[in-house]
Amino acid sequence: FSTDSINAIEMAIVIANKSQASLRWVYVGSDKKFDIPIYFKDLIDSSNFSAEKAFEILTEKYRHEINVPFDTKIRYGKVYKEISNQAKI
Repeated sequence: FSTDSINAIEMAIVIANKSQASLRWVYVGSDKKFDIPIYFKDLIDSSNFSAEKAFEILTEKYRHEINVPFDTKIRYGKVYKEISNQAKI
């Protein structure tokens, strides 16, 4: 959930809406431990933060802009493997 990934989310929303494609946000973590990204530091208590909570916050923020089917997935492992595995589903 870097600043660049938030920018990618915003662009993905625009592209999905224009092309009427479904939208899936995927987070891949190396383990279940989660360091709070800078983007969220002022939005929530860091002691209770998780990837699920980050997606809840982002979904709430952007839900009115999304006009296509939408979901989120959280996976753990190596990024290149998990993105590849997700694309196969």
